[in-house]
Amino acid sequence: MATTISKAAKIRNRIQEVIESKAKPPFVYRPTHAWFEKIGVGKQKFGRMLRNEEQPDLVQLELIARELGCSIDDLIVKPKRSSDSQPELFQ
Repeated sequence: MATTISKAAKIRNRIQEVIESKAKPPFVYRPTHAWFEKIGVGKQKFGRMLRNEEQPDLVQLELIARELGCSIDDLIVKPKRSSDSQPELFQ
């Protein structure tokens, strides 16, 4: 069971990654009660989503993406790194 927990702890949360990437001036991530109402998720549930304890549905992802100023794909699909690219022969 301990190995399962350690593997789960290594999983990065895309919502958290988007928040961290945008948490540079002028963007400041300080959600208010009104912000949580806009996305239709309570503060505790959102915390569980950030900790990967609970998965958001597509409607919630769409509302979160809109509020964070990104696309829903940014919250679902991990962007490719330059090291992940294939050699020119295979492109």
